[in-house]
Amino acid sequence: MGLYPDGEKASIIVNETKDLSFNFSGGWTVRTVLKTSTFWVIVIAYFMFQIAISGTTQHLVNPLTDIGFSDITATTALSLVGLGSVTGKFSFVSL
Repeated sequence: MGLYPDGEKASIIVNETKDLSFNFSGGWTVRTVLKTSTFWVIVIAYFMFQIAISGTTQHLVNPLTDIGFSDITATTALSLVGLGSVTGKFSFVSL
């Protein structure tokens, strides 16, 4: 809008009719998206998160047995984590 404090006028005329929404008919091309740093930050963050979750899940039984849980209880906990993961993936698809 070009508004500044104390009622000063903008030195540059701003186009107020510019539509910043995503255009689904044209949109971004794959090549354009691959050139953006935002895309790569999201990709790296996603993979780092998946590495952390996978490592934690794969090594869940041993720490639980080390602190005194039985093997059956530890594997049940791992099964519940897996079941919750699958349930979450299917329930968030509809969003």
